[in-house]
Amino acid sequence: MTDPDLLAAAVQCARPAASGRDGAAGPEPPVVEAGTLSKRFGATQALRDGSLHVRPGEVVALLGENGSGKSTLVKLLSGVLGPDSGQIRVAGAAVRLRSPRHALDAGIATVFQEILVAGDRPVLDNLWLGNGSPVRSRAALARRRSLGMAAWHDLSGQRVDLDAPAGELNLMQQQICVIVRALLRSPRLLILDESTSTLDVTLRDQLFAELGRRTAQGLACLFISHRMDEVMKIADRFVVLRSGEVVGTRNRGEADAEELIRLRSRPPFSTGLVSRSPTVAPSGRVRMKAAQNSKVRETPVKA
Repeated sequence: MTDPDLLAAAVQCARPAASGRDGAAGPEPPVVEAGTLSKRFGATQALRDGSLHVRPGEVVALLGENGSGKSTLVKLLSGVLGPDSGQIRVAGAAVRLRSPRHALDAGIATVFQEILVAGDRPVLDNLWLGNGSPVRSRAALARRRSLGMAAWHDLSGQRVDLDAPAGELNLMQQQICVIVRALLRSPRLLILDESTSTLDVTLRDQLFAELGRRTAQGLACLFISHRMDEVMKIADRFVVLRSGEVVGTRNRGEADAEELIRLRSRPPFSTGLVSRSPTVAPSGRVRMKAAQNSKVRETPVKA
C-alpha cells in the first residue's frame, strides 16, 4: 500500500506552479470562477455568497459542514441549478450554465455523491454515456474500448470486463466507472463531490496519484470530502463555506486541519449558561443553571 506521506509529496511535486508559487510568472487565469453566487429555496437561503476560483493544475478543497451550501454551489457550477444572482466565468468569459450538458460543453465534469450508472448496459457504454454520438464503425468502437480500458487501468491499476453489465460491478467499481467517465471527457475542471467515500485506501491513493498526473497536465479540480486527512493530502488551497457563504480561504501550509475545522464550524451560540454538563431532573427535564443568576430552567427532553 502506498505510504500516505510519500503519496502526498509525489502528488504535490507532479503539479505545475498553478499559482505562480515558483516566482517565475504570475498566476494563470482561473479555469472557472464563481462570483457571489446565491440560491434560495422558498424561505431557505441555501447560498448567499458562493465565491471561489480554480486555476489550471490546482486542487481546491471546498470545506463546510452539512447545510453550509456545498452541494448547492456544486450544482450551480454543474448546471443542475441556476443561480438567483452572481456570475460564473469559464476561462474569463461569463457563461450561463442552463443544464449539465452546457456545463460539460464548457469543460466542467462533475462526479456527484450519487453513483449514476445504467445497470443494464455494458461497462463500455457507461464509460462513454453522454459523450458524443453513437459510434458507427469498428475502428471507432475499438478506439473507445482502448481508451476506456486505459483510463480504467490508470485510475485503479486493474482491468475490467467492458462487456459486463455495469449493474454487476461492486460499489467501488461503479464509482470508478463514474470517475473514468468524467475523465474521458478531458474536462478543464473536474469536480469530485465525496467521490472517495466508497473507495478503499488503495483505490483512493490510486485516484490521488492519477489526479497528480492530470493536474500536472493542467487539469483543475474542485475536491469535496468530509475526511480531513484526504483534504490535507490532496489540496493546494482550501475554501471554507459556513451558513451559505465563504468565510475563509487558505493556501496549503497556511492552516492545519484543526484551524480549518474551527473555521468551518458555526460560532458557539451564546446562551448565558454555565459551561458544564446539564443535569436531569426527576421530571425527566434537563436542568441548566444560568450564569447571571441562580435560577434553574428546565427544558423538556424527548426520549
